[in-house]
Amino acid sequence: EDARFKICEAYRIESPKYYHDQEYSLKALERYQEFLDDYPNSILLDDVLASINILRDKLAKKAFETGILYMKMEEYESAKLSFQIVIDKFYDTSYLVPSKKEMVLALAKNKEVDVAITFLESNKAQLIEMDLYNEAQEAIEHINSNLSIE
Repeated sequence: EDARFKICEAYRIESPKYYHDQEYSLKALERYQEFLDDYPNSILLDDVLASINILRDKLAKKAFETGILYMKMEEYESAKLSFQIVIDKFYDTSYLVPSKKEMVLALAKNKEVDVAITFLESNKAQLIEMDLYNEAQEAIEHINSNLSIE
């Protein structure tokens, strides 16, 4: 059991910074999951879960930052895909709510204002809690007024 845990940790240690290829992060997650399957009552359970959270947070950050990069490049469809990955796969990380705010911006900038408004309202409570609602709402209003002028 201890040896298996150390193998998992070795993969986690080899996992690079978020902006590099995340092959080792994915392999580490697979190994940790196998460990949990084989040793569900391990005394190392807390350590395993902590390492899994670190890796999931890193993968979420990679997807989020990729979305931000696409926003800067004005590639809104690609940005939406990146933020949707965070929303679908990394819902338990600190990047969930910021991704929802950025999704609103990506939708609005992609001239999908009605969809952006619906998405904003369906996530209103979370965005207010993280103090991101007003920023997203103001962005929609600004983009909508610019579209009206065109």
